[in-house]
Amino acid sequence: EAVYGGCGRNEASLRRHIMETEEPWYPNGTFPYEKYRERFMALFQESLERELPIKKGVRELLEYLKEKQIKTAIASSTKGPLVRKHLERTGLSGYFQEIVSGDMVEKSKPEPDIYLEVARRLQVVPEDCLVFEDVPAGILAGKRAGMTVLAVEDDFSRELSGEKKALADGYICDYSELL
Repeated sequence: EAVYGGCGRNEASLRRHIMETEEPWYPNGTFPYEKYRERFMALFQESLERELPIKKGVRELLEYLKEKQIKTAIASSTKGPLVRKHLERTGLSGYFQEIVSGDMVEKSKPEPDIYLEVARRLQVVPEDCLVFEDVPAGILAGKRAGMTVLAVEDDFSRELSGEKKALADGYICDYSELL
């Protein structure tokens, strides 16, 4: 619960969530959060250093959207420098007009702040936005922002597929389904 429930949250929200989740085992705030965070970030950084797979159809969809001059952005709870590093490594950075990270907004997913900030920066109304999300907190954030949300199948959140399908406006296994 602590791991899956923490997906899509910024640093402050993640800390609150972990401390609340672990309260029964570590009463009165005794959970060693800093040690946990240090280990988690090391593992996360290590995973970013490896070649992370790009979901099937992503590059083709981004190329299509670029050709049609449709604005695109990333709204990630991950800190901005890590997002940019991954985009550079995968060769996808040139496809996005905006990158908004969790450390740039006050409230993290499932609150709509990050998606509303993306819409503001792209100068579009939220109702005209389509969100692709792989975790329930992100789906809720997109819906709360008034956007259409497609849930995306993901190995990491496979156990949450039922919840994602129930929350989202649609569900795709990969991006090639949209082409």
